[in-house]
Amino acid sequence: MSGFTDVLKKLKEQDKEFVAMLGGREVPVKIKTIQDDWVVLIDGANHQRYDLHIFNVIIVSTVQ
Repeated sequence: MSGFTDVLKKLKEQDKEFVAMLGGREVPVKIKTIQDDWVVLIDGANHQRYDLHIFNVIIVSTVQ
């Protein structure tokens, strides 16, 4: 999983918005906080914590 968390950390460092598949829908999000096994994603005004051992956070694309 470290390769995937490295990608997430790079997106966080660059403050990049990306499209993730969450709850069966594609949602533009940013990363608020990231640790080795969990991430907090910002979807508009909503903040949600995802345990990376339980949830699959699928990056669909980055937003230019």
